[in-house]
Amino acid sequence: MNDEVKGETLVLPDIGRRDWNLSHDEQVRCLSFLIRNLSNFAQIPEGLKGKVVPVPYPSPTHLYPGISLYDETGQLDIAQIPHPFEVEERINSFLQSAGKSHLLRASAGEELTWQDVLNR
Repeated sequence: MNDEVKGETLVLPDIGRRDWNLSHDEQVRCLSFLIRNLSNFAQIPEGLKGKVVPVPYPSPTHLYPGISLYDETGQLDIAQIPHPFEVEERINSFLQSAGKSHLLRASAGEELTWQDVLNR
């Protein structure tokens, strides 16, 4: 990916739910798994990629993991890109139906860590 990413947008699935009490590393592994399986949740055009990013909320000093969708090619028309809320809703629906235990098992092989995300 080049350093100048165009068309980047945040998707903030409800992975940091208080009742799930996942560490940042667990959240990152789950998000990494979800990104690799995005086409199961929404119509993702060729060239639209995702990455785990630190998201500042509620202040710039408090960070938590989220997903950034970006146009790897710089050629996608805005109409081709699914609305972030649509992707978020579909992921949240999957999270609700799959549950915490299933997601943790499915994402166990993901190697990305919170420290990796912060060091990018």
